Amino acid sequence: MSHVALQGHIRNLNDLKAAIDATRRHIRLLRGTQANFDARDLLRMVGEFEAERRQMEMALAGIRAQAQSAKRQAGRSGPGMARGGNLGIEVQGLLGHVSRSMNDLLTDLRALNAEQLARMKDPTRTPSGAPDDAFEVLWTLIDAFFDISGKIRGRKGPRPKRS
Repeated sequence: MSHVALQGHIRNLNDLKAAIDATRRHIRLLRGTQANFDARDLLRMVGEFEAERRQMEMALAGIRAQAQSAKRQAGRSGPGMARGGNLGIEVQGLLGHVSRSMNDLLTDLRALNAEQLARMKDPTRTPSGAPDDAFEVLWTLIDAFFDISGKIRGRKGPRPKRS
């Protein structure tokens, strides 16, 4: 019975490894094309990736605990001992591999976060994207109107005073 549990853990670890690899590919893509995105948006995405990474970390810890328990049970069973022992070794190898991938994911996230924080501090940075609400849109239009009208008035000179 426990060798079936170990096989399930192997499947879960492979799925988790695939999810980690997909997330790392996404992060590398964003790092390669970051000039096309606003740093604020990428920082928001880093936060979402970090939350996803924490969930993966919790899933890995749960799988590790269950796999160790199943490995101990498989080691005690008589005829299936060799089979369970081999699966246990495979699970241990996968746990190490997934843990290293998780550390690499954390390194990639930290690098993307540091790059975006540096971009946020850049004095030449101009935000892009739509304003958050209607008031900001109205205020931006009014500000642009006064800016343009000031430039027009500046070119023509002061208006004569009306009596």
